[in-house]
Amino acid sequence: MLLQGLAVCGICGSKLAVFYQGPTKATPGLLLHRIRTTGRRPRHLQVGGQAIDAAVATAFLAALTPAALDACLQAADQLEAGHDTALAQYRRAVERARPAAEALRS
Repeated sequence: MLLQGLAVCGICGSKLAVFYQGPTKATPGLLLHRIRTTGRRPRHLQVGGQAIDAAVATAFLAALTPAALDACLQAADQLEAGHDTALAQYRRAVERARPAAEALRS
């Protein structure tokens, strides 16, 4: 559960606890610990966690995507700059070696 320990009730601000349901107790959900009463009927908050996890993951990835793309572009720029620097060094080495190679030819 992605919001474990972070989710709070939008009405009273109480922390929501994670619970598991289903035949194998593998389906997560969020439950309000504090039982609130309205008249004679006790009311509490209980929501399934799978849809919430999917929405949180989608929102997180949407927020992260521009930053990740920016980081990839910066890394590509750094690689290209490193490649250009190495190529320039090799070209200078060839130019320095050219007179010696010409002397050996003659």
